[in-house]
Amino acid sequence: WLESARDLTGTLPVLRQTRKRMSDASRPGTGYARGVEGSQAKVLLDELRMRQAALLGSPEEPGASQPEWESVRDWLDQSIAKVEGELSEGRAREFDLATDAWHFGQLELLIGRLEELEMGGEGSTGIPDVQALLARCHTIQVESLDLQVSAWSQAAQRVSQDPRFQGFPLGPRLGLIPLGPDLQTGFEEFALFGTGPCPERLADGQLDLSEQSAVIVVLLPGGSYTMGASDGDPYAVGNETRRTVGLTPFFLGKHEVTQAQWRAVMGSSPSAYPRDHPNPPNLISDRNPVESVSWLDSVDFSTRLGLDLPTEAQWEYACRAGTAERFAWGEALTELNGRENVGDESLVIPGFEPAPWNDGFIVHAPVGTFQANPFGLYDMHGNVSEWTRDRMRPAPLDPILRQAGSGLDLSATRENRIFRGGSWYTSPRFARSSMRNHMDPESANATTGMRLALDWTSD
Repeated sequence: WLESARDLTGTLPVLRQTRKRMSDASRPGTGYARGVEGSQAKVLLDELRMRQAALLGSPEEPGASQPEWESVRDWLDQSIAKVEGELSEGRAREFDLATDAWHFGQLELLIGRLEELEMGGEGSTGIPDVQALLARCHTIQVESLDLQVSAWSQAAQRVSQDPRFQGFPLGPRLGLIPLGPDLQTGFEEFALFGTGPCPERLADGQLDLSEQSAVIVVLLPGGSYTMGASDGDPYAVGNETRRTVGLTPFFLGKHEVTQAQWRAVMGSSPSAYPRDHPNPPNLISDRNPVESVSWLDSVDFSTRLGLDLPTEAQWEYACRAGTAERFAWGEALTELNGRENVGDESLVIPGFEPAPWNDGFIVHAPVGTFQANPFGLYDMHGNVSEWTRDRMRPAPLDPILRQAGSGLDLSATRENRIFRGGSWYTSPRFARSSMRNHMDPESANATTGMRLALDWTSD
């Protein structure tokens, strides 16, 4: 691509000479060429001329001495002359032949496009942009593959010997840096390059995480499990029908995406409760989850990193973590006390059914504050709800056509996308593993965030 682009931009000197030759043989027009009208220089010129006309129309303005008036007039004359000089080449040209005028216009367009290709910049992709992208790709390859050969080999050996993975052939994945296994679960964990500093694993086996730390993903074994609410669950609704789903191994975020991680990729955080938010005081940090992101925003974020959102089937599998009860710790609503950040007594809203405890957080908490589930994943039942990849189905009882491996519902047709899990604004009964919700893909609110995922492929 770069070779072809350089060949194209290499024609610019000849094209510019041709443009000059045609321009010299033409006459200046009264207007400006395409792209000049509305430009910053043209807007400035119009403003200066307006001020000049106003000044000349009131030469004896009260309070202004003659020398002061003349000084302003001279400054305006000089400024107008300077801007007009800058715009002189932008004046439209007039030709005797219509075909010459057409050719000149096309030449102007071609030169403009080639200059964009040569320089790049905002709103266009040019040679410097592609060179920077190639340099970044090289850095990712070095950091996640070339320098991690031994770490990947050791991780692959451990996975091959883990009966939960049934001989799964783990291989290196571009962008993932092996961190070794979680000592409690035995699952391999990886840092995602480009989302923050890579954390070290401490002597006690815990990761040394900071507010700016990179996204951590966990390799989960997948397998067959029962999705949906238990028969007779009084809190279940009609779209929580029980089904058996089969999944291949996949990567899932250990935590919800934080505000710092979102900012590292997107440049700014859209969160309604950002760092140092005055209400509540002293509780929000860069380690809090990003929220107020739509499904489209979340897909954009994950795509930039080469990842995806989890499918609904992957999400519930990870939330259940091998359990069959309402929550990863049992059936009772009180199982969430001290383990998840849900709507509790600190949330005073008329008509709201709070959890009968106070966890100390009025809104969302820093990710990982509460207890991990048996898979070593945090905040699956609370903190913020999380977008999934799936569309909502118009008829939840119909047979479902699922994508092999990921469990993605291919037969769903509604535009709305599904989000799962409870939040700081959710009563415990709405934070069950099987609870399903959906929303327009462009909608966003302060209770919904995201978690990253990556399907395993053998390439």
